[in-house]
Amino acid sequence: MLGSPIYSVLNDTNHARLEHLDRDGVEVHLLSLTPPGVQMFHADTACAIASLANDRMVEAIARHRGRYAGLAAVARPRRRGAEQVQSLKLADAFLRLQRAARSEGRGASHGLPG
Repeated sequence: MLGSPIYSVLNDTNHARLEHLDRDGVEVHLLSLTPPGVQMFHADTACAIASLANDRMVEAIARHRGRYAGLAAVARPRRRGAEQVQSLKLADAFLRLQRAARSEGRGASHGLPG
């Protein structure tokens, strides 16, 4: 799967994807973690994968300001402590996305709160 053409297309947030967006007249593209997501993993693994996916999404949004918006990956850990940590990571990821959108003056047009 890692060497398949679909894998490289899904992971490309730079040249090829931007060319496709431009060709198809797409101004803003929504990024998210593809299924199966993180729910199938043990809590610690799920939190780590969600954090990595969210960090990479934030990097892509920052690298191409105004072209991408994102939906954060959320892990549902079984342990209370891990759940609290994941909630804080999710809140941090959302705030970083919100700041990136605001810096472009795009927050209101993309449904991000004030």
